[in-house]
Amino acid sequence: MVSIIVVTWNNLRYTQECIEFLTAYTDVAYELIVVDNGSTDGTIEWLNELRSEDRSRIALKIIRNSLNEGFAHAVNEGLAEASGDYVFLLNNDLLVSPGWLGTLIGHLETLPNAGAVGPMGGGIGGKHDYVASYGSVPYNDDGVDKDLFVEFSQRIAHDYAGDYTEAKSLSGCCLLIATDLFRTLGGLDEGHKMGADDADLSLRLRLQGYRLYIAEDVYVHHYGHVSFALLEHDLQDQVVQDSWTYFNRKWRDVGVPWDTLFMNEEHWNYEGRFRNRRGFASTFRPDQVRLDLGAGKFPAGGVGNSDWIHCDIHSFPCIEVVCDVRKLPFPDNHADEIYASNVIEHFTLEEVSSVLKEWARVLKPGHTLTIITPDIEHTCREYVAGHISGVVVSMNFLGEGGFWENMHRSLWDRVSLTIVLQNHGFVEVVRDTDYPEWQLKLVATKG
Repeated sequence: MVSIIVVTWNNLRYTQECIEFLTAYTDVAYELIVVDNGSTDGTIEWLNELRSEDRSRIALKIIRNSLNEGFAHAVNEGLAEASGDYVFLLNNDLLVSPGWLGTLIGHLETLPNAGAVGPMGGGIGGKHDYVASYGSVPYNDDGVDKDLFVEFSQRIAHDYAGDYTEAKSLSGCCLLIATDLFRTLGGLDEGHKMGADDADLSLRLRLQGYRLYIAEDVYVHHYGHVSFALLEHDLQDQVVQDSWTYFNRKWRDVGVPWDTLFMNEEHWNYEGRFRNRRGFASTFRPDQVRLDLGAGKFPAGGVGNSDWIHCDIHSFPCIEVVCDVRKLPFPDNHADEIYASNVIEHFTLEEVSSVLKEWARVLKPGHTLTIITPDIEHTCREYVAGHISGVVVSMNFLGEGGFWENMHRSLWDRVSLTIVLQNHGFVEVVRDTDYPEWQLKLVATKG
């Protein structure tokens, strides 16, 4: 039997749809453990009604918390009540498909030294993400056409039966693990209030010699972050950053090589579908450590490029290390190259000094820091000459987007940025004249 743990915090509509698909398409014996983190939208009332009406169809345990103490805490409460041989972590905004659970169990039981297994899907991220790996899906992501979704998932299950991909990290929104192993590991680390708990679990498994797999013959759909979206915008950033700060401090202090977070120690070939597309995509450690800071959704080298370690404060699917670039989780003199495109202008002049000191700390002597930022001298000159509009000037001066975090807090030209870099120990600063003029690209060598 499998113990399926679902954590809820409001969003009753998604919970109802999740359980509807779960009861319709789960093909092995299971118990459902719902841990509610203080919902006020009728979730508990609906769950109680479901339990009283469907006792013969679903074995439902309900754990009710008056306070929301985070996802990891709730999962561990569910784990304490689990009686199945396996535990499956299921977000309440995720839809499963026919035959999903039996197939996942088959992979977990047969793949070499498997510690945990997850499915492919839409809206999951990382190597789970179907769209990032293979292309579009034939249904609307926002309002899922149930018939098209089920038909597509059945085609995936048939055409790619037995296929899998090995991964560095699995998403906690849909993860299968043996109950005894999960308990031996201590469940999820509750220091992570929202986010990073799955990366932490994945790393703990890998460091103990287990391997992580994604079943390419199981397809699910994840709406994504519906509970997270209920938080105020400023609080969203804070709780995620707090979790990743905890994660970074935890692993930095125990001496684990940071490269293990984003690179595997050995070569292997992916066994996934479209073998020539994922095939031979070895993820061995490269000869050089190249950091792309503030990588965002458009990282250096493109999504999935293994030449760079993509770092950002936001946990986008293409980001390997989530961190504040003002305090990097890397040792001194570690990086062979640092690349920061459209980052420095988001710091105040007072902050820039500490930021450059931190980047210089991590960079090896004699190696280069590349900074790209709008060239304010060029912007002003082009505006006075009538070559660009006020809209372009505003974008270069103030930034894009309506959020404070997207606003520019400092402005730079070649002379001012060169002087600042030289004052922070960079002995040679060269402008890349082949780069578009409106963007200032300086390559600085650490002394």
